[in-house]
Amino acid sequence: MATAVLLAVCASCATPAPPIRSQGAWGPEACPEGALFHRSEKYWEEFASWPAQWCSLPDGTKHGPWTEWFEDGHVRRMGLYVNGVPEGRWLVWKEPGWWAFWSGGSYEKIELQYARGVLLRSTRPGRE
Repeated sequence: MATAVLLAVCASCATPAPPIRSQGAWGPEACPEGALFHRSEKYWEEFASWPAQWCSLPDGTKHGPWTEWFEDGHVRRMGLYVNGVPEGRWLVWKEPGWWAFWSGGSYEKIELQYARGVLLRSTRPGRE
């Protein structure tokens, strides 16, 4: 009984999940001049793939906004590339572990600040 009450309380305290796909979406008009708009349901990066959209220069260099999603439609990572390196504020949501999923937990939000590809600051403002 106490476990059920605790789980109900924890679930009711959870804040909303990260933005869903429609909230993180943008169109070709967001790409800087000379950059091309791309959208893929399976963008491969390192060892995994996610749905993503981005801008790149004709030579393939990422240049402009970037958004990628978890398979469930929640935003995974969003920010800006300038000539192939991250720039400015990036938002990253970390998927909850199995316990958080089971108990009604939520995604962890991480804010990153870049300058010319160098990570200046990383903060964890909380869960969403």
